[in-house]
Amino acid sequence: TTLVSCREGEVFVERDHYRLDGITTDGQVAISQSPDGNFIRIRVVNGSTSALLRGFDGSERTVDLVTDDEVTILATSSVEDPNSLILITRIDFADPTKPSINVETTVPKDDILGLPPEWTPITLTAPVPDTPTPTPVGKRQ
Repeated sequence: TTLVSCREGEVFVERDHYRLDGITTDGQVAISQSPDGNFIRIRVVNGSTSALLRGFDGSERTVDLVTDDEVTILATSSVEDPNSLILITRIDFADPTKPSINVETTVPKDDILGLPPEWTPITLTAPVPDTPTPTPVGKRQ
């Protein structure tokens, strides 16, 4: 978890799927991410910020967040189509009168790479020795 805070002025944070603007004096935002980057949680600890959330399909949504609001972003493979990826964004507001927002975008895995469609995939293979090579163990006397 990374805690982003601002003592004076203004701070912004930008990553592939989001941009946080307007973290100002005494503002704090906690950002947690899984090692593979498929799960991200953004929680406003103190103050307010504006979040620009990006979908795989290029769509963008801006939402204003205040203390205790939380954004969860999950990237996963599609169960129905193994060649597609799904980006699920959920926004939970601390204010109980505001309903949660769920946004889901799906794209082919090839689109994520951003390569021209005419490029063919390359498969690399490493040579495998026919006979095992003994590995020396212990001290030489």
